[in-house]
Amino acid sequence: MSIHESEILEVLNENNFGMSEYQIQNYVIKSQVTNYNQVKQSLIELNARRDSLLQTEIDQKRRKIKKEKIEKKIKEENDQFEKQLFEIDLEEVKKDLEYVEKRLLIQKKEYDFFLQKITSLFDSKEELQNYMNNPEEERKYWIARMGKQAALDLLASGRITVGNMDSIAMMSEEDQVQTLKVAIQYSGLMNVGLVKLQQEMIPYLQQLEKNSDRILPTFDGIENNLNINLAEKLGYEKKNIQSSNQSEDL
Repeated sequence: MSIHESEILEVLNENNFGMSEYQIQNYVIKSQVTNYNQVKQSLIELNARRDSLLQTEIDQKRRKIKKEKIEKKIKEENDQFEKQLFEIDLEEVKKDLEYVEKRLLIQKKEYDFFLQKITSLFDSKEELQNYMNNPEEERKYWIARMGKQAALDLLASGRITVGNMDSIAMMSEEDQVQTLKVAIQYSGLMNVGLVKLQQEMIPYLQQLEKNSDRILPTFDGIENNLNINLAEKLGYEKKNIQSSNQSEDL
């Protein structure tokens, strides 16, 4: 028995589909590399959502008044055709009001997340202001940010792009050295990790080479265990290979 359309609509009405906490934490806040800029980004996002909340609340008030006004007209109108037109207007304003109220829920949820980020780190206004007015934290942020960008260049092509190298060259010599150290550390450690993961995959890939069928990987079902489906299918071959090797050792 399949879910009914009315039940799906109830789910839509009872849930909001704004940014998830995981999405905010990892792709909005943590995109800022250092804790200093994560706090700054949280304040920027908090301010933007505060403005949106205030505007949406105004929209909500306006539509509620408009709804009451139309309802009054419907009661007072004697002409049936005019009354029907007013009823259509009422349906429209109810729909708009429903949309505004959903938007309010999404904005409030995201606002509360960024607010909690700030309140969990600071106990007072003075503490927050002192932290945000720290030039050393700003310096460390740019070293970390440019180091990350250079590291991604090294991982992708083995060389730092002209654009990123130009930005690094604008720094003092000391900061250039520190930035390049960050880049080399991150890219080097990531390369070591990639090599280890590739070595773990060798039995899978060897089995795939022996297969006469053309088989390409897909992301279908990756949510089940965060493994590519093809690798999971070939997993039993890896176990067989390991078992065979153990038997030979005995």
